Amino acid sequence: MEWHEDFRLTPGQMTIPVSTKKPRRRRGAFVMVPYPAILEVAAKAGGVSLAVMIGILFEAWKQNSRTVQLSGIAFELAGISRHARQRALRQLQSAGFVEIDNRVGGKSTITLLWQAPG
Repeated sequence: MEWHEDFRLTPGQMTIPVSTKKPRRRRGAFVMVPYPAILEVAAKAGGVSLAVMIGILFEAWKQNSRTVQLSGIAFELAGISRHARQRALRQLQSAGFVEIDNRVGGKSTITLLWQAPG
């Protein structure tokens, strides 16, 4: 008996693993866009409220929570001032998309009320 005969596979050992998972189905259309790029587009197109809403949605996804605190850095880089962001938040609150808990001397807490369809 030669040394390599010990390493031969029998037909029963030559099986290919098959996944039992069902393929993932996506509901509706979905677009993956870099976060800074979409903020910049929304800001330059005059949609500051849209840009702020996108920021809230991004933070909610990132923190896996409907209640978030927004950092102004991403908005500042996109050219959205602190005052414009505050106006946009008030508009979003008036429209019923968010609820704002203003904290004196700290970041405001924003609760996302809007639910994506689907």
